[in-house]
Amino acid sequence: MSWGTRATALLALAVLVATVAGVGAAATATDGTAAAEASVSVERTSPETLGVTVAFENGTENLSTVTLAIVGADGTAETNVNETSSDTWEGKIGVRDLVGDSETAPLGGATVVVSADGTELGEDTADLRYASLNGTTARFEDGAVHLTPVDVRGFATTEPIPVSVGDATVNASYDAEVGALVLDGGALGGLDRAALFEDREIRVAPDEDVTATPTSVNLRATAEAATELVPSGGEVAISNPLLSVLDAETYHLELATESPDGQFVGPVEPTDAGVELPRAALAANVTATLSASDADGPRLLDSWTSRYASESVTLTVNRSYFAADRDDVSSLLVQHDDDLERLSVELADGYYAVENETGLAAEQPVLLVVESDGERSFVSARTVDGTVPGAPSASTPDGSNGSDGDTAATTTATTGTATATNASAGGGLLPGSYGLTDWLLVFGVALACGLGATVILTGVRFMAGASGPNGDPTTPKGAGVVFGAGAVLGLIGCGVVVWLTVAGDGLSAIAPGLVVGVLVGGLAALGLAVVLSWLDFWDFGGGAATTPDPVDVTVTLVDGNGHRIREGANVVAKPTRGTGSKTTKATDSGKVDMSLLPGGWQLTAAVGTQQRTDRLEVEDGRHTGERAQLAFPRPGVTVTITDKQDGEPIPGASVTVEPDEGDTGTNDTGRNGRAGVTLPYAASTATVHVDHPKYHAASNDCTLADDGPLELNVGLSRKTGRLSVTAEVDGVATEGLPVSIGPAGDNRYRVDERRGSRRTDERGRVRASDVFVGDYVVGLDVAGSQSDLFRTRSTEVTVREDDPTTATVQASFEWRLPEATRDRIRRLRREVDGLSEQSGRDTAFPGYYGSVVGRLLDLVEALPQYGHLFATGEHRPDDVADALLDAAEDGISRVNTAMTTKRNVDMFAACADMASVDPQWEGDVLTHEAYFDYVDADVDSELTGRIERTRSRIDDERADLSEVEPTTEMWEHARELFQETRREREPLAKAARALLVAGLLDAVEHSFDRRELRERMKRTVF
Repeated sequence: MSWGTRATALLALAVLVATVAGVGAAATATDGTAAAEASVSVERTSPETLGVTVAFENGTENLSTVTLAIVGADGTAETNVNETSSDTWEGKIGVRDLVGDSETAPLGGATVVVSADGTELGEDTADLRYASLNGTTARFEDGAVHLTPVDVRGFATTEPIPVSVGDATVNASYDAEVGALVLDGGALGGLDRAALFEDREIRVAPDEDVTATPTSVNLRATAEAATELVPSGGEVAISNPLLSVLDAETYHLELATESPDGQFVGPVEPTDAGVELPRAALAANVTATLSASDADGPRLLDSWTSRYASESVTLTVNRSYFAADRDDVSSLLVQHDDDLERLSVELADGYYAVENETGLAAEQPVLLVVESDGERSFVSARTVDGTVPGAPSASTPDGSNGSDGDTAATTTATTGTATATNASAGGGLLPGSYGLTDWLLVFGVALACGLGATVILTGVRFMAGASGPNGDPTTPKGAGVVFGAGAVLGLIGCGVVVWLTVAGDGLSAIAPGLVVGVLVGGLAALGLAVVLSWLDFWDFGGGAATTPDPVDVTVTLVDGNGHRIREGANVVAKPTRGTGSKTTKATDSGKVDMSLLPGGWQLTAAVGTQQRTDRLEVEDGRHTGERAQLAFPRPGVTVTITDKQDGEPIPGASVTVEPDEGDTGTNDTGRNGRAGVTLPYAASTATVHVDHPKYHAASNDCTLADDGPLELNVGLSRKTGRLSVTAEVDGVATEGLPVSIGPAGDNRYRVDERRGSRRTDERGRVRASDVFVGDYVVGLDVAGSQSDLFRTRSTEVTVREDDPTTATVQASFEWRLPEATRDRIRRLRREVDGLSEQSGRDTAFPGYYGSVVGRLLDLVEALPQYGHLFATGEHRPDDVADALLDAAEDGISRVNTAMTTKRNVDMFAACADMASVDPQWEGDVLTHEAYFDYVDADVDSELTGRIERTRSRIDDERADLSEVEPTTEMWEHARELFQETRREREPLAKAARALLVAGLLDAVEHSFDRRELRERMKRTVF
């Protein structure tokens, strides 16, 4: 072949390659002349960088820099490039250098034009989105989580942005004005509870590898920082953002308040405002621990401390009016015992008026409910007495402020009669509404009432004789009766006086007069009674002394639970003050009746080894009886059984107690691991035996207590064995399968025994040590999306102590090739066969490369035998089959195109006289395992190396062979297919194409090792 003919053929080949590839572009120089043709690749090499490759196909250019421009968006940048091989230039550029910080156009598949010195070299598509969460913090606002600041570029603000919180992915919105990602409450509701209560990494577009720097947040801690106390009707509630996200029916609250001190522990139900505080107290500080569902649930708050308010003010009060340095108070909360009362207030002329004219006392803590900009909050306050400017005066019903002078007289109309009072009297601790006349009247009435009370008692005692009231003022009890009578009459008399005098001033003005009435009346009565007693006038009318009648007393013996003791015992009653005599009675029913004189008695009884003593004061009640009770806690043992290994309680353990006296008792432990056994009163020591089918037995000797059951803690050692389970799919031990191990039937006794689900190791095994003895059901789970493709079978095993147990669980792959897929395979096989059925020319090379495609078809037909590859994945076999068949169709087209170039057709025609052969590719790179490895891994580096290695082999063989066109053409098409594969986004399709590229390249490389093919490439004339 002449040099001119060879040059013409090379030019035609270059035009054909450029036409098929569709990537390169003929560059036009600034002077209008045609420049070298180039293919351009722009790829995302990391979240931070882009890789730029320029490969010249029909010439060379000397480049130093290239310019990249985003089509349809504001983004242009220049970067340096270096020559890496013949006619190929590569460089890197930062994503942020090309994409501006204010870019919000969707750049997931942006078109990038590459040019040099004003000449466009080509274009390519690339994912130009970028996200960095470096230095980002989270905060709750209006029920949503705001992540700020963030550096997000190339994401549309009108579209949701996928954000991963740990393993879960939710949609967020992007607020470009403030540079924030916002996760609303609906998105948070889709997270699992662990993501709400534990540290989780946050990434943007997690499956697209665009996050340059992720961040870690704890939503629980963020919500706790946003927690506050808010008004809720007449109560106070804790508002936490996670309450609306969890939407739980109940929560567990542990609450402590300070000033006043108080505690609350128990379940609470949320309201619209939050979780109301069960103890309504105006405390200085509140410490709360709030858990979801129960005390063991995840904690929303952990010892969270807050004041009821962020500021404190002083209220100047005068009756139902007060003044405060605020103009936005809507109501106030006032403490009454254990309840809060909410009172509405109105602002008028600079002062506040309380609803229903409810008076406010001085030195009283209150909470002001403040409404500002639509938000409610608390302000702590304390009241002090004072003058409220502008408010109606307390002493002027007509509404004047009564401030004309310190000695101004006021007139109060009472039933048409004017009464003059001195308004200037009083002051300090005394109400100013009392005048001198008022105080003299109060003292006089109180003195008269006290003396009158003594006169009344004297008359009653005279008429009743010795049986009259016991009012001897020389005894403490008598003095109390006399003082009390005088105090009552003084209270009544002074109450009438102060009501008629100062009733208009309310309780704060009436109270001092009533106190004076009680004290003066009681002291006056007691003084007159003492004088009468000293003059011997008090005992007049007394009758003859009489002996008091005995009183019936019932004494009951009970155990610690209040149940009557029906065992023999003696009850002894002994007087404490020399009157009466010792009385002893026996009982076997736990109840005895005795007749005792009025006075003090000591009651003693003994039951078994216990003796109890109590004091009883028998009153002089001739027509009534007395009751007394002696308690004897029953002896016994309360045992708490725990696991020595983890300290957890053990339910279902049998506890047997053998006392030294009496019958043996038995009981079983409950869920808390506790069991109680009561014993006879005669018992003093006992032996405790504990048994459980899954633990080693234990015994303890103990001395019983005299004041109730003995508390005993016993730890048991486990009975355990070892369990090894192999999981197989169609007889193949498979890695990554979840194996469930659970107790069989009623063999369950506590939650910890359920071993849960574990995944098999690389040998398809799950090993469990320290497994409780007993019967277990071992099952095999298959990925949820694939469960309909498999039939699984469980098995029962028995674990014995210190004895290894093995089991095998099976799953069978039920999927079969659909008939439509079989038809497609048959059609493609005919097309493969057609590659080697050309008349008039040799078909060794077309048939050899076609066998690579045939191997792809073999993979599809063998899929039903490889169910173990689908058991742990998420890809459906129908989708895998379609992806492989699509690649096969593409492969047939590319083999046919490569083998029908003019030079190859001429070569194959020249070889038609050679012996017909049917060489088959025998490589081992097309396997089911290799395909699934390509699905899960980045294939770029491996295939790039294989392409370079194959190219080097072709170059090395050129010197020994006359023609290498069949290999170079197939290599070119494999390389083009690789370029398309790199841009493929669908994982299954990308893996299938990558597998085909690997097979074709391997076939090209090994074609030089096949004698029949090498002979054809040695032909020199055709």
